[in-house]
This record gives sequence, C-alpha cells and structure tokens, in this order.
Amino acid sequence: MKVHFSAWVSPSFLYDPKVDKLVIFCNVYAVGGWSRPCVTLQSTTTKLKELTMFKGVLEARPIDLKHFSIEYKYCIMRGKDKHWEYIPASYCGVQNRKMKIPVEFCQAEGMS
Repeated sequence: MKVHFSAWVSPSFLYDPKVDKLVIFCNVYAVGGWSRPCVTLQSTTTKLKELTMFKGVLEARPIDLKHFSIEYKYCIMRGKDKHWEYIPASYCGVQNRKMKIPVEFCQAEGMS
C-alpha cells in the first residue's frame, strides 16, 4: 500500500539541497520507527512564491498501518544530524503530526 505525502517547504526551514535530505520519521516500527526515515521527499518544480513543494511515498504492507494511529514528523538530515520540525503543543511543549487511515483503505489496492 502507498501513502503519498506532500509538503510546502519554506526558506525558513533552512533546507540546503546540496547537503540536506528532507525525510519523514514515524512511530510505525515495520517501516523504520523513529530510528530510520520511512519516506525521503524530493523537491518538485512546483513553487508558490518562495515555497517549494516536496513529495514522497511511504510504501508499507496494509497490515502494518491498519488499526494504527500513525505519528510522524518531518526532519532535515544533514549527515547524521537531525533537524526536526517544531509543532508547538500547549500541554507538553512539542507534538507530532498524526494520521489515522480508515480500515477500509488499508488494502493493497487502496482507494478507488
């Protein structure tokens, strides 16, 4: 099964295409967990003022995403250094993005 990600990247994210990779880490152990990226995003030619669109695809077995609340976060990798996106939360200071895929879409064919 494939999950498509798109993100607008601002110059304030300090992405340098010569040395950086834009990736996603998530809490799904079967696709890397928080220890290795599950998606590497590529820049596209789509621009909106100073923003650049990046796209990437997570490929996973449907069983790995079924009945699971996926937490994920964008990250710039500079060598071994990780520069995480910051999402403020009133209760703990920082939070992750969250996604729940409906059970009926957790299949090899996906949505039609």
